[in-house]
Amino acid sequence: KSCDDFGKLFPNGKMKANYGDQIIKLSEKTWSTKARMAKGEKQHLSKGVKIADPYVWHVKDEETRATKSAVQRHWGVPYFLNTTLVNNKEVSESFEMWFAISGGGAMAHSDSYTLQTVSAQFSGSKKWRLMMFPDLQTVFESFNEFDRGVYEVNRWAPEYEFEVGPGQCVIFPPAYMHETFADPKDNPSCSASTTFQYVGPFPSRYLRNFLSRFTNSHLASTSYGMMLWGPYATIEAKSPKCTTDTALIAKRARNKMGQLDGDKDGGVTE
Repeated sequence: KSCDDFGKLFPNGKMKANYGDQIIKLSEKTWSTKARMAKGEKQHLSKGVKIADPYVWHVKDEETRATKSAVQRHWGVPYFLNTTLVNNKEVSESFEMWFAISGGGAMAHSDSYTLQTVSAQFSGSKKWRLMMFPDLQTVFESFNEFDRGVYEVNRWAPEYEFEVGPGQCVIFPPAYMHETFADPKDNPSCSASTTFQYVGPFPSRYLRNFLSRFTNSHLASTSYGMMLWGPYATIEAKSPKCTTDTALIAKRARNKMGQLDGDKDGGVTE
């Protein structure tokens, strides 16, 4: 589907510019061709050139039930996530649409989702750069994790760079920082994509390994991340009370290992 196709199918849909609060109806004639320029950033893929502000259509939580139902009738859960009821429901309820004018994109940020995210490209292409959430030792190292914040504290060090084309998707875990760019050389017109979340398989090992740094992120404090992630790290239905008592911490670890080491060989029994 092209950007104009969405306007024809859902003329009453209401989206907004990603870096502004102005509401735009999908039926408006010029939104897919008239760029709203946003501030440039040298660390971004655009190399400091002003980018076109992308549009986001929050179908999942900012539309009427009638409009959301109309979109869902055209929506198909990807085959690789359509094998369980819990994923089917999450995918069908969490999607939003993104429209990037030629030269548009998003500055580096971390999403406010505690689940895994899929971004699938409908038309056009989008360049991506991603990096692991920075290692924050204390809350005093925290920074604005939304658009541009990681640039401002000089912590942007992307690990991956690639391009996603029509029919392709990228999947990334919670807290992974990313930026995007619809390079005008490859996108002469508006490109369309969607993002949504799914429940399982759940990246439990990833969360156990990096929970300490996520504890100092906005996901822990404002998105209930610790409520969801804590049990995977502590292997308890309810996380124990925090403590700095090293003897108590060691005792808890020995007790838990005793439960997990069924054959007493010093490792977790499969």
